[in-house]
Amino acid sequence: MDQPMLTEAATAALRLAAAERPQGDNLTTGRVFAMIARIDAANDWDRLWLHAGEPAGLQLADAPDTDSRNAAETWENVPLSSDMAAAMATLRLISDKYTLAPASTGVLALALVADPRSGAARVLTANGWSHAQLLEII
Repeated sequence: MDQPMLTEAATAALRLAAAERPQGDNLTTGRVFAMIARIDAANDWDRLWLHAGEPAGLQLADAPDTDSRNAAETWENVPLSSDMAAAMATLRLISDKYTLAPASTGVLALALVADPRSGAARVLTANGWSHAQLLEII
């Protein structure tokens, strides 16, 4: 599949997530979401952390995806979990439908939690937030 065009910040978040993942592990939605918050200080992620909790406290980067199996898809030669591959497909759909190229960190974050079963979405809604509330604040 074609890779979506990303902003520099979105690309940097994916690269950092790939570099910091345990050797041999697939890239997951939680790890990428945690790196977005570290890379993209320009967006107001504090609103999210106020409701969901801090990424480190939530262990967001270590959140397992529902389907952590290798999807046979990669991003820059990094293997993706099946949930991460689905998030990248969602990112492509959103970007194409709304002509959002290059896709920002906000659009990437939305794609990472679009499926309520993804590791990122499950961790960020664990403190009682609904999936709809999570999507709205992003």
